[in-house]
Amino acid sequence: MVDFFYPPLFSNGMALILHLRRHASFEMSYWRLLLQSASRNRSHVIGFVFIIFGIFQIYINISSTIGSSSHRMMRNGSSSVPTPIAFHRTRFVHAGARNQPVHLQMYYTYDLTSKDALSDMNLWMSENNYPLPLFQDRLDSNASFAPNPPKTCVFVVSSRRQSNEISYLVQGIMGLVTRMNYSKYKDDVYIHVLNTDKEPENHMEVEKIRHLVPVSNVKGKILEPLPDFNIDYKYQENLDNAQILRLIHPIGCQYPIMMEDDALPAENWVDAVLIAIKQIEDRNPKPWFLVKLYVARMQYPPLYRRGINSYHQEWNTVAMLMNPALFLAFADAEDDTVEKTLQAKNHGIHRPKDELLNVFAANHGLVIESYEPVIFQHTGIFSSVVTRDVDVSAVDIWYMHSSYFESEGVPITFDPSTFHSS
Repeated sequence: MVDFFYPPLFSNGMALILHLRRHASFEMSYWRLLLQSASRNRSHVIGFVFIIFGIFQIYINISSTIGSSSHRMMRNGSSSVPTPIAFHRTRFVHAGARNQPVHLQMYYTYDLTSKDALSDMNLWMSENNYPLPLFQDRLDSNASFAPNPPKTCVFVVSSRRQSNEISYLVQGIMGLVTRMNYSKYKDDVYIHVLNTDKEPENHMEVEKIRHLVPVSNVKGKILEPLPDFNIDYKYQENLDNAQILRLIHPIGCQYPIMMEDDALPAENWVDAVLIAIKQIEDRNPKPWFLVKLYVARMQYPPLYRRGINSYHQEWNTVAMLMNPALFLAFADAEDDTVEKTLQAKNHGIHRPKDELLNVFAANHGLVIESYEPVIFQHTGIFSSVVTRDVDVSAVDIWYMHSSYFESEGVPITFDPSTFHSS
């Protein structure tokens, strides 16, 4: 069950006011409750504060409505000045998440509601004999497919985390399949999980979603320990990613997305991805490398348009739309940086995947861009690196989270209406 979270300093009556405030259709009810509250507390300053707060909030709503209308008029040919994109924060918190510190409650809400959604989906599909998996394995050489490959594919790379409190893979997959209109886009979208765990059979989350989407175990060349040279875990990550790119390249997906399992898609994410694709296709012919679908900023200026922009956040591979024509060349570059590092036994030579993307783009005259509002949010607070402790304070670091995410705090839910029963 999902309910609202209210800060403990408010009474139940104030909680109701906040609830009504979240819904524009209840604006007048909100106003009346404020007046009642002020009347009951007219001997206290707080009653008048409520009234002032209500007037201010209604003014903001009216201004927002006028601004949205002006923006629509501008798009229809008016000379009105465009208004910034509004980001509405919905503070839902699952009841079970309330036991967590406040700054972690949103992350546990995503986790717990995704598990509820998976349970609801499993029950509904069982009752309706729904055909599974949702996507046929395109790496199966014995399977037959339509002649045209999918428009976009999401390849979810996953391995076990140090902590299993949050099931990132379940969260990511349920976000993908429940936040798209499956019946509408099932022929244009493809989702595949790539399990890179060093002990793939022990990655228990995979078993929870294997019936929904295809899963492949992928591992690059296994690096053996050297007596006089420490092998960093990022060396293996490069080799694994190179192997992934070579494995999925023959699928022929037109616009593949590489997604880490701690990425959460926005509602209607497919529609946003299609906007990004159209913007790529509408350009003058020129080579493109990748568009990051998740980026964070230290500061967030108003956004006046949706789509691809020139902002580029380094050290981030959370979710990326990549040019498949460059898969094999980049895979070779990943192998090459590891080989040269080991040969010279010099850690300074190696370039981890996120840094190598920048080097590769610069060497080939390519551009790395971003799409905002972000289509994916980074939700990882527990690491897959065994030697790295869980640092709660790291949650608030700027690059961990984007404020340009329009599904902030929205629970993951299963809606049967987007799946037509066969």
